[in-house]
Amino acid sequence: MAENKASKAAGEAQEPHKKEKTYKVTCGTFKARNEALQRAAEARRAGVHVSLIICKTEYSLLYAEGMTKAEAEAAKKAIEAKKVNAEVSEQ
Repeated sequence: MAENKASKAAGEAQEPHKKEKTYKVTCGTFKARNEALQRAAEARRAGVHVSLIICKTEYSLLYAEGMTKAEAEAAKKAIEAKKVNAEVSEQ
């Protein structure tokens, strides 16, 4: 026990954590602001709550991010069941 504390205190190298790939689910990317706002309103009426993300020259409707691939696919299926287009992409 004391040896473990001493080796950690000495600064022995530890294995780096493997970073898992994370995914995000979006409901489209648009050039025009008005079109993005219209699609966000349609999604909200369908029961899908999205956030409008403003990137340099485009607008994106973000549903969720930081998900595993299985979680993202499940969310996509749930959104598409409400007749709203969804896309899964890697972050």
